[in-house]
Amino acid sequence: MKIRVEITREDIKTGIRKDPCNCPIAKAFKHSTDFIWVEVKPATITFDTGQGYRFMLLPRKVQKFIEKFDKGMKVKPFTFEV
Repeated sequence: MKIRVEITREDIKTGIRKDPCNCPIAKAFKHSTDFIWVEVKPATITFDTGQGYRFMLLPRKVQKFIEKFDKGMKVKPFTFEV
């Protein structure tokens, strides 16, 4: 399963630092899919497809984005696939 995720300026603006369910990556993943629940950790994403939970390793550029965002550093919109 390949999922294309676009992190927008709005995701960044409304994202909450260190909140695994409301960070920009989680918000973008939610609007890119129809999954019920999403949780983002520093290296993985866990989600509920409605048929069970799955998790995926996040690409390194996403891990760096999370680290910068959580530290309050400036980040820019981007797109990634998992």
